[in-house]
Amino acid sequence: MGSSSPDLVEDRRRAYVDGLTPFFHAVASVEELDEAGVDEYGTPRVLARELLGRRIVVARLRDGVVAMDATCPHRGADLGLGWVSDAADAVVCRYHGFEWGGDGAVCRIPALEAAGHSLPAGSGWRVETFPVVVRYGLVWVCLAAEPALPVVDLPQAEDDGFLALPQPTETWQATCGRMVEASLDTYHFAFAHRTSIGDPSLPAAPTATVVPSDSAYCIEYDIVQPAAEAVTYASSSDETVVSHYRFAVQPSVVTMTKSTGDVAFAALLALHPRSVDETTVYRRIYPHRGWDVDLDAFQQMQAQVFAEDRLVVESQRPWELATDLDEELHALMDRPTVGYRRWLSSLGVAFS
Repeated sequence: MGSSSPDLVEDRRRAYVDGLTPFFHAVASVEELDEAGVDEYGTPRVLARELLGRRIVVARLRDGVVAMDATCPHRGADLGLGWVSDAADAVVCRYHGFEWGGDGAVCRIPALEAAGHSLPAGSGWRVETFPVVVRYGLVWVCLAAEPALPVVDLPQAEDDGFLALPQPTETWQATCGRMVEASLDTYHFAFAHRTSIGDPSLPAAPTATVVPSDSAYCIEYDIVQPAAEAVTYASSSDETVVSHYRFAVQPSVVTMTKSTGDVAFAALLALHPRSVDETTVYRRIYPHRGWDVDLDAFQQMQAQVFAEDRLVVESQRPWELATDLDEELHALMDRPTVGYRRWLSSLGVAFS
C-alpha cells in the first residue's frame, strides 16, 4: 500500500464492500425466516439482518419472500422492529405504522386514514427493495437492482440421490474473500489439516485445472491424501487415497464436489458478509444416499476440517482479500488462488 493514512484505508474498504454489492449473498435460512415468530403483541415478526454493513429486513408476504432496506424513509426508524401486516402484504413500521408493500411502495398510512385522507396520488414514496432468491433452503439477497451473477448451481443439492445435511451456523471474524480463497487453496491440507485430511509428509501441491464457466470461478484437481478411517475410505488409517475435487465459487459462496473411489459428496458454503470483517456461514453437506458410511462420524470429520480452516482464516490480515498482486507473496503453487483474485478484479471486486 502506498500510504496507510486512515482516509485511504477507509476508501479501500468502502471500494471493497461496493464491489461485493452486485452479487447474491445468503442472509438467512428458510427455517430462520419461518421461525421468526411473533412479537410481544402477537404480530408476525420480520427478520432483521445486516448485509455488507447495511441493515435490511426479510419478510414472507403472501406473494413470496421480500427483502428491503430496513431504514424507514419517513423518519429513519428501523423496520427490523416492525411486523408483517394483517393482510400479509406489507412490512409495518413500528414508529408510525406506515405499511410498505412488497414492491417497496407505501400502501397505507393509518393516521391519514383516520383523518379521512387518501394516500397522496403519485407520491412515489417507497423503500428500496432488493432481488431475492430462495434456493437450497436459504434466502439469497442482492443489494443491486441487477445481480451480476445468478445464484450458483449445485446439482447434488436438488438431486434426490443425495442427502441434505445442514450443519451448525457459525459467524467468523473474517471476510468472505479470505474464506472463499481458503477453499480454493490446493496445498494447505498437509499443514492446516494435519490431524484430519492432511499429512506434512505429503506436502506436494496438486496441479489444478481451471474449468470454464460463465457464472463462477471453477477449478478441479486430484490429490493424494491420508485415508480417513472415520469415513471408510480404506481399512487402515496408514493408507493413502487419491481424491478428486471440483470447486465452483463466487465472491461469497463455495460449492465443492469430492469423490474418492465410489465415495462421493458435495458441500455448500454460503457466506453472509455482515460487514468486511464478520461473516456468517451457512453450510450444507450432501452425501450420496448409496454411500455406506457412519454419517455421524463423517460429519464430525467435516466439522474438524472446518474448525481447522477457521483457526487460520480468522488470523489473516488484512481482512480483505488483496486484488493488487504486489501486496502479498505468491508461490508457483498459488496459481489457482491468484486466478481467483484476477477473476474477482474482472468483476469489479477490488482491494488495491
